[in-house]
Amino acid sequence: MAVDKHRMVEALLPILQGDDRHPIRWLHLWGEPGMGKTHILNRVLPTMVSEEWQLLRWNATLFQKNYPWSFIRLMRWLSRLYPDNLQRFVQHLPGGYRRWMGAFLQQLEKQPENILETIGELPQVVFWVLSGILRQGKWLILLDDMESTGYVSLDFWERFFHLLQMLPLRIVTAGCEETIAIAGRKPDHILSIPRLSLKESEVLLGQIHPTHPINLRLINNSIYLKSRGNPRQLLYLFEAYFRPLCHSDPDALLDPEQLRALRISADPQEIFSRILEQQSEADVRVLSLLARLRDPLPENVCKKIFSKEEFQAIETLVRRGLVQKENQLGQTVYGLRDASWKGFLRQHTEVPCLSEVLSHLTGEQVLEDGMVQRSHLFLEAEAAEQAVLQAYREARHFQALGQSERALDRYAFVRRNRQYLPAETHPGYRVLQEMGQLQKQLGLYDNAFDTLREARELAPRDDPQLYFRITLEMAATLLKMDAYSEARYLIREVKFQKIADAETRIWATLLLGDLEYYLGHRAYALRHYQTALEMMEQGSGTNMAESLYVRLRGMRRELSPQQWLSFLSRLKQVTPVNSPLLATLLYEEARSYLGQYDYLRALPIVQKVCRRGRSGLHPIFRARVQQTLADIYAYFGKWHLAASHLRQLVESGLLEQHPEWLVQAWIQRAIVYKEMGQYGRAFRALETAAQMARRFRQLRAEYEIRMHQGHIQLLVHNPMAAHSELQAVHHWAENQHDLELMVPVQLFLSMYEMQQQRFDRASGYLEQVSALLDEDSDVFDRLNYLYYATVCALQQAKVSEARQYLDTFRQLGEAIPKYAILSRYLTGWMLRLDNKSQEAKVQLTHAVEEAQRRDMPHLALQIYRELLLLDRDVVGHRERREWIKAARAVYQELLRRMDDPILQRQLEESSELEFFQRQFSRGMKMR
Repeated sequence: MAVDKHRMVEALLPILQGDDRHPIRWLHLWGEPGMGKTHILNRVLPTMVSEEWQLLRWNATLFQKNYPWSFIRLMRWLSRLYPDNLQRFVQHLPGGYRRWMGAFLQQLEKQPENILETIGELPQVVFWVLSGILRQGKWLILLDDMESTGYVSLDFWERFFHLLQMLPLRIVTAGCEETIAIAGRKPDHILSIPRLSLKESEVLLGQIHPTHPINLRLINNSIYLKSRGNPRQLLYLFEAYFRPLCHSDPDALLDPEQLRALRISADPQEIFSRILEQQSEADVRVLSLLARLRDPLPENVCKKIFSKEEFQAIETLVRRGLVQKENQLGQTVYGLRDASWKGFLRQHTEVPCLSEVLSHLTGEQVLEDGMVQRSHLFLEAEAAEQAVLQAYREARHFQALGQSERALDRYAFVRRNRQYLPAETHPGYRVLQEMGQLQKQLGLYDNAFDTLREARELAPRDDPQLYFRITLEMAATLLKMDAYSEARYLIREVKFQKIADAETRIWATLLLGDLEYYLGHRAYALRHYQTALEMMEQGSGTNMAESLYVRLRGMRRELSPQQWLSFLSRLKQVTPVNSPLLATLLYEEARSYLGQYDYLRALPIVQKVCRRGRSGLHPIFRARVQQTLADIYAYFGKWHLAASHLRQLVESGLLEQHPEWLVQAWIQRAIVYKEMGQYGRAFRALETAAQMARRFRQLRAEYEIRMHQGHIQLLVHNPMAAHSELQAVHHWAENQHDLELMVPVQLFLSMYEMQQQRFDRASGYLEQVSALLDEDSDVFDRLNYLYYATVCALQQAKVSEARQYLDTFRQLGEAIPKYAILSRYLTGWMLRLDNKSQEAKVQLTHAVEEAQRRDMPHLALQIYRELLLLDRDVVGHRERREWIKAARAVYQELLRRMDDPILQRQLEESSELEFFQRQFSRGMKMR
């Protein structure tokens, strides 16, 4: 309990309500322990929470944010509380994602622990579902006692906060630290709770125990200085010294003699001792049990464990502030928040009838989605065998839920008391082996090695394969400790044992490869990995294919494309057809072909991956595959297919946990629209990407977006706006030495200079690009350079110079539909300037047909311009009229697709379209 402190409530409420246009997204409330943060929030939040705002509250003291189980619990609770929100979210997902999500939600409800074992990248999926639920409506999320989070991945929290920033919610954190920097950010607003004034302290005492004003003044004067203005300390002092003196009659005055006899101490041990002395037997029974439990007790369990009198005592202790009552994820729970008070009670109380209490704590699922740790209570009840068995169950349970530190603590308890384990059902070596593996996962390599060595000593001598496996686990641990000589000795001890089975020998071979890799002998490491693969191809150890793949992937840069493709092909042969690894191997194979610009081979492989996993692919992996497929379709000029896949990708909501991926997907989408002549849609897609880039401080992406916006302005012939954007990008890229941006922006600037008929300046930009390129440069950068260099030469009628560029351009781009069309277009243009009109006509006719088939209206219009400039002696009137008619249709289609009145007006007034308008007028006269 704490004072209302209306001035704090009045300060907090307007900050939370805020202005929707400029909201405080993250507020942090801080104060030392016991200052009343929770009480103040309890006063404010009911005012905020209404039909418009909904509250999601999480107290880290009672429910530690262990990764990742707590967030699965959160998702389960929200999915049950808001089924309609979840149903609407699922229904709007694209087909493949919708089928996968249906299977995921079914498993989440029936066997949630299996999700931890079978699904990688769990945080992204959890956040994906949360975003679908929380996106509808306004949410206030309170994370209380943030300093009590325990073990948690910083990367996990970074992604969590990325998600929260995407949703229509306000975040409130409360804790004892002045500020909490999460994901490189600090709160938008920090509000500190000051100590109580003398007057506020008196008001609080009146709330704790209504009594005569004179009594309040006497009590307050006696304990205010010792409380230091801390509400919790004030409460303890009142409970220790003054509650016994207060009468049931609120108007009765305190006995002055009793007051003078008091000797008030600030020592916590003396204060707690006096409080405990005054409690009833029922109070003590309740407090003693709650003090011994690390986890809070749900209300329904308390009603089973405690008598009616004891349960009433809990509610009384809650009102007096000695026990905390919380509602978390739909459950009402009771626990002790103050560590000092809890520790004192553990030392100075005993649990009466402990065996009777434990009989009510036999279920594995005491909490709806978790376990109340109770093995230590069995030991206190002198049931040692039950204590150790229960501790072992808890260790495995906590490990399955991702609570590694708690699991290790219980394993250590079992290890210390393993003499009580029944050897026939729970052999000691198995417990120690599991414990050693967990220690290794946590990076406690020295401890892991000692534990595994002890496990090997206990292993039965009639099972040599078990002995070999533990030995190899020890060797793997030594490798992590950089103890290479010792590791080599253990590995060879196993590898050359004739009785070792095939899987053991494969593992030993892999570890020898690891050893050579760590020593820097990459060639020797690769030789060992190849040997292991050959052993797998002989029909043994196929379940180790994934382990080998991870190792080979780490050496990817040191392998030639052919070597890597060979390994992938062989790994596919030893991978079971129903294994998720097979889809990964296929995707890696496709990516390898893409790295060699062999899109033709990559396409059917990526399509096969999509077909394999219409309902089974993990959404994050599916998103990567879908983005790759969109790239391939764009390469082949299948713009509508590319746009469809990118639309599904951005609308799925999945990429919101990866803002950098999401921004790039929107940029890709804009580029596709640009190729289709849909400049208005492209511009809006770029604006969406720009908003996201600014929100997530992706400065480079902002300049990449500005570059494409400048290019669109060039395409609609708005040179002033284009030049402004492109120059800004050029200046930034030059300062950052960003070659990936430098090349395209200089090419676009050369295009701007050509539009202004300043060919010397255009040539200057092209020379700069040429200096940046070499044989290892991206093929698309080289093709784009050759295209603009050819255009620059042709606009100056330098046919021989254009021919040199065009020959190389044709060789590089002949397999890429877009560049093949451009090659024919440039060839026709060059032939026209070279007075070879008949040959030019053939090239241009083929080019325009292909451009229209590929749905590229702006390019088709450019080609029609060249056709209409051909000599009249090779073009008949009828054919010319047909071209004019076709050009008019393309012209109207391009304007229709613009979908932006400003861009449309700009293009209509350009010199390019003036040429066509004159041709259309002549065409009408020719009729």
